[in-house]
Amino acid sequence: MIDADSLGHEALRQPDIVAKLVRYWGEGIRKPDGSLDRREIGRIVFADPAQRNTLEATVFPYIEERTRQEISAAQVNPAVAFVLLDAAVLLEAGWGESVDRLVYVDAPRPLRVARLAARSGWTEADLTARRSGSVVRR
Repeated sequence: MIDADSLGHEALRQPDIVAKLVRYWGEGIRKPDGSLDRREIGRIVFADPAQRNTLEATVFPYIEERTRQEISAAQVNPAVAFVLLDAAVLLEAGWGESVDRLVYVDAPRPLRVARLAARSGWTEADLTARRSGSVVRR
């Protein structure tokens, strides 16, 4: 399975991406250990669609390239029968051509909110902000 969210986390550890994001939003997006503070970045980008577009334009190319690398590696591995790509923004990001089949799984909003609250401490407002923001389309 290829987890695009994990690749997004990987992208935020790449020195060139870190440097770009710090140039955009300043040192305040770093934690004391120098890593990026994803909560602070989320606060910025989910409050302003233009800032979200900036983030997506910076990290999506990396995620797309890494996804393609993982798919290519799986395709030449005889032990791999199929590849599962878990990518919440697959269509919005323009990556639909990377897959042969698309499966969409939906859950009732109260269940999604409860899961996000348990996992990440998100509120209903946090979910709404993330769902209503713009996404870079290619």
